[in-house]
Amino acid sequence: MSDPGTRTRLRPSVHVAPVSDGLLFVGWQKSLVVQGSESLGTLWKALFPHLHRGVEVDTLVDALPQNARPAARKLLDELEGNGFLLGEGDGAPHDDREMPAHPHHRRTLEFLGSAAADPVAALARLQSAAVCVSGRGSVALAAARELLRLGARRVALADEPVGVELAAMAEEYGTAVTAGAGEDPAVRIVVGSPEPGAGDPWSGVPEVGVAELAAGAAVSPLRTSADAPGLAVLVNRLAGRGAPTGPAPLPETAARLAGGLAALQAFYHLTGVSTEYDGMAYSVGTERLQVTTHPLWRPGDSVAEPPADTPHVPTGTDRLNELCDERTGICAPALPGELPQTPFAMAVSADAGSAATAFGWAHTGSLARYRAVLEAARHLAGAAPARLWPLPDTDAASSAARPADAAHAVSAAGTDTAGMLAHGTQRLLARFAADPDQCAARLVEEQPAQRPARAAAPEVDAALDRAVVLGGTDLTARVLRPAAAPGLLALAEVADAKSGRVLAYAARPERAPAVAAALDHAVAVLQAGEEHDAVAQDAETPDPDGAPPAPAFAAAEALAALCRPGETAASGRWRGEPALDALGVIGWVGIVPAADEGSAR
Repeated sequence: MSDPGTRTRLRPSVHVAPVSDGLLFVGWQKSLVVQGSESLGTLWKALFPHLHRGVEVDTLVDALPQNARPAARKLLDELEGNGFLLGEGDGAPHDDREMPAHPHHRRTLEFLGSAAADPVAALARLQSAAVCVSGRGSVALAAARELLRLGARRVALADEPVGVELAAMAEEYGTAVTAGAGEDPAVRIVVGSPEPGAGDPWSGVPEVGVAELAAGAAVSPLRTSADAPGLAVLVNRLAGRGAPTGPAPLPETAARLAGGLAALQAFYHLTGVSTEYDGMAYSVGTERLQVTTHPLWRPGDSVAEPPADTPHVPTGTDRLNELCDERTGICAPALPGELPQTPFAMAVSADAGSAATAFGWAHTGSLARYRAVLEAARHLAGAAPARLWPLPDTDAASSAARPADAAHAVSAAGTDTAGMLAHGTQRLLARFAADPDQCAARLVEEQPAQRPARAAAPEVDAALDRAVVLGGTDLTARVLRPAAAPGLLALAEVADAKSGRVLAYAARPERAPAVAAALDHAVAVLQAGEEHDAVAQDAETPDPDGAPPAPAFAAAEALAALCRPGETAASGRWRGEPALDALGVIGWVGIVPAADEGSAR
């Protein structure tokens, strides 16, 4: 068992499932069945949240009931003995000083947390080692790019010049890319096309070979000695099978795949990670190669506890970089010629039998994408079971679970707690405005539905000008305020004058900004051409590209003003998958009967 005082956590790759005689644990390259009764599953549910975020094992066991401690100790001993647990002493990062600065490199460290005995030491070996890429063309450049993404800090291009793209990537990642063979490389990637029958010269440095052939790309296994087969042996074997082995340029997609596979071989060697494909060669065929992208989110079953008392919120540009990553991101990057005001939509699988379209719009493409992704997360939160924790530091009452009988509750999302409360408040206001009875009880009409007048305010005139350009010219605007506190905010409702369909709602401290914001969102909904949520996301992206932030209003006070006698405001944060949870604060906001407040505070 780990030393006293050492925090221990479950490796990220470990998956657990109940089986007939206990629990099945499946790790990176190992599985384990811990035998026990059905109560073992109940015990695991109690242990998992603590092991997920890291805990001192003795403290965890001592906190359990006396009769559960022997079983817990036996279970934890078996997990540790099989390498399924990672302690701080084993290199698990436990503070910000050990976390890489770039999100791609943090992702590498997370992977090593599943596959390497000492993740931090493995990453350090990768970062300190020199890697030389020999050869010219797309494969060599792809290998260099992938090495930078994975976390290598010393990459040398022996034959290919360091172009603008690689130089920019190196600056972004805080790494170095140099021209020439470099000094004392720990591993080489050699791109070339040896003639059939040629031998394999040995440089004395472990190397991975890539051949660009008429039949596609061939990637040799890592060669670590003069006696080990290299790229020429692989090409000779392909020729013996009748495959075309003459040199030929590869399509760009095949070149990226081949360069990425070669970089992964070097990565595994430097970090000491073993895989089931060790010693195997790769072939990238091009005859039927086709690549398509389908941005799609599915709700997961895994539950992420908050990493600390303060929930993670996105800062800087890292979150957008991850969302729009060309390989692993869920959100497509900007396309050439894309207009910044184009609405952005993405598919969301709410559950096994339904789907939805998340919609985001803004005056910048990055902000539109971020809002679309937050909207997607809100869809998933609304469809997921109510697994929530209290929101910290809010004036609104907060409940650890969404009440099943909450008559007025909406899912909401925002960059932070205040943003989530503001979004939820606007969605509640929109719901009340659409219901005549609720509207009469909770809101007062300041301005009836009418076509917005020009010269009323500069922001309204600017929004009307954009509406003319983008095709939304026949719109009406109505303005409502909370009956209990009309000075808190104004809610603008914009509808199509011909059909009467309500297109947008926006709440702001004053009437003119509210009307302008609702007009902009209404036009975006018309452009998108589908039924979309009429309440716009006001979340600010970590990289706003100069987009002005929406004027804030006091959401907690507005929620309190919407409550009638016998009601109270409540809210909770959704506890979901780490990838979704890290986007911002996603949860619910509602008005519940005061008598059923439960754990609200």
